[in-house]
Amino acid sequence: MKRNLVVLLLFLFFIVVMSMRDFSIYEEEGGKISSEDFAEQAMLVYEKFLEGKIECDGIDIDFITTPKGEPDKRYDTQYAVFDCDGNGEAELHVQSARYYYIFQYKNGALQLYKNLSPYPHYYALKNGAFISHDFGAGPLSDEYRYYIFDTYGNETFSIGFTKYDKNFNGEYDEGDEYVFDNVEVTKDIWEKLTERFLYIDEDGIERIKNEIEWTDLTV
Repeated sequence: MKRNLVVLLLFLFFIVVMSMRDFSIYEEEGGKISSEDFAEQAMLVYEKFLEGKIECDGIDIDFITTPKGEPDKRYDTQYAVFDCDGNGEAELHVQSARYYYIFQYKNGALQLYKNLSPYPHYYALKNGAFISHDFGAGPLSDEYRYYIFDTYGNETFSIGFTKYDKNFNGEYDEGDEYVFDNVEVTKDIWEKLTERFLYIDEDGIERIKNEIEWTDLTV
């Protein structure tokens, strides 16, 4: 009972930290610019990148979409324009089978905000946070971590939750190991603490909740 109380208190602390996240509005260096004009300028730059007209830090759209040594093939690629740092301005997310880059428009140019390539797989959430997922098969394991990054791409908060097939029977049951924020808990408590992050789909597969919406990129 004491251990369960500790876990619940940790979770309440996590909620408080989330509520303190900074949502200040970004201003361009050298002077203020209206949010409408800034958003329009950013979109024009993002479109140029997606069309292959510009690059950023040596990265262009072909680098993200084209497998090395296979110029005639293309990775399925998605993009999203979404504010993930809480500064009021949207970033450009581009994700292929191998890469996940996030770019931002800052000081009149395209800049690399975050490189989340290539593993573990990262999921961007509608509240601006991210969840990484690393899974194993021998034994079965699923390791998740929830992140918040600031406007410079620095990690300001993270919390992990994992489960391991401790009895090697190929499924998760009461005999396995469940950890939330470095505290071992029961299967029931783990599921309650992670239900805001995870859900089981109609095929019985564990999925991430509240992902952002992506658009397929045709190249």
